[in-house]
Amino acid sequence: MFLVFNEESGIQSVSDIDSVSPAQLGIKAYRCCQLSLGGLSVPRSLVLPVSVYDTHIHRVGLQDQMDAVCQDPDTASSTELDAIRHRIQDSALSQDVLAGISLFVRPLIGGAAVRSSALTEDTSLWSAAGQYATYLNCRGVSQIEKAVLACWSSLWTSHAFAYGARAMTDTARPSMAVLVMEMVEPATSGVVFTENPVTGADEIVIEAVWGPSAGLVSGEMNPDRLVFDSSLSKKHAEIARKQYQYDVTGDSSQLNKTEVPLERQEIPALSDEQAIHICTTAKTISSFYGRAQDIEWAMDKEGLLW
Repeated sequence: MFLVFNEESGIQSVSDIDSVSPAQLGIKAYRCCQLSLGGLSVPRSLVLPVSVYDTHIHRVGLQDQMDAVCQDPDTASSTELDAIRHRIQDSALSQDVLAGISLFVRPLIGGAAVRSSALTEDTSLWSAAGQYATYLNCRGVSQIEKAVLACWSSLWTSHAFAYGARAMTDTARPSMAVLVMEMVEPATSGVVFTENPVTGADEIVIEAVWGPSAGLVSGEMNPDRLVFDSSLSKKHAEIARKQYQYDVTGDSSQLNKTEVPLERQEIPALSDEQAIHICTTAKTISSFYGRAQDIEWAMDKEGLLW
């Protein structure tokens, strides 16, 4: 189920992709909505659209301060940007937004992932990889509120602001939607590329680790790397020694790093059947968008691919 918060009517379920747009949801959330409506397994999601961010900025009185630094991004100082970030982080969401988040989290068994969906993120020209914040395993309204504010404030770090300024075509303030997703507790997870990211060859490359992929994304952990040709025949398999993994446990928003049992450290994180399933799904997504994709995936303990 894909939900969008509306400041006038509360939470609304999206049943028609034409009722939303990337300008409202940001590219990342919009694509997740497309995939959900297309029948793929996307975790239950709530989007706080760009309008919620813009309303919040006006409510806390930051628009003039932001407009001033956006007039000449090259001269914006770290002191000015830090002041904006701290004002956002120290603010509070409106009661209407908190009520919407409360309705969303009420049926959740576990936590939620809170992810940025900026207007300059995940476009064909600008990926913004690693520029903005993501928070995993957030439990309850209070933790989600803090994560939403932290995602918004990550627009205004020095490196993210400089990156966003290059991607924007005018002096408009950078804006961001936030995607709140039911947390999947993965047995294994990773990234799949529908074009070899190193050689550009027509190959599918899967990278996989045990548990959540936080250690893979950060570069902390070496993944298994599987390479398939366009007909889904395996060309190469590099099985890493996976000594550690992260776990989603408890009420903390922090992931726990644990040692993988010795007998599992050097076995593949995916069976051949699971790998082919990931390849097939990735090809479907790539065909839908008409170009090569890199896709985060997770497989839960029941074998369901998300």
